[in-house]
Amino acid sequence: MKTYSQDNWFGWGYDNIPFTRRVNPDQTLTITFGKRAARKVGTVFEESIKTAQLIYETHGSPTIQYSGGLDSELVVSAFRHAGVPFKCFIMRYANAINRHDVDNAVAYCKQFNLKYDIFDLNIQ
Repeated sequence: MKTYSQDNWFGWGYDNIPFTRRVNPDQTLTITFGKRAARKVGTVFEESIKTAQLIYETHGSPTIQYSGGLDSELVVSAFRHAGVPFKCFIMRYANAINRHDVDNAVAYCKQFNLKYDIFDLNIQ
């Protein structure tokens, strides 16, 4: 089976075909695990920083969607602590549906002098 991450992976799919959707009820869910990490695994944040560095080394400077919530703040914070260049984009929904989250994201970006763009979207 193909490795999908560095030295440690988790795969799923149907009928031994990785990352596929179920198209009929007779298919069998397949779950596979790769080898264990060859090094001591750090905390979630330490691993997130290492992943941010790897993403930058592999793909260059990313643009990260920053919703203003805790999950995306972890990602942005990991890239910031990794010391690699990146840019944020923040989705602002019409009628101020997500105003609280946008305000948090903008404040965080300003606090740490991060580049960001705001995109307006009407989801209704």
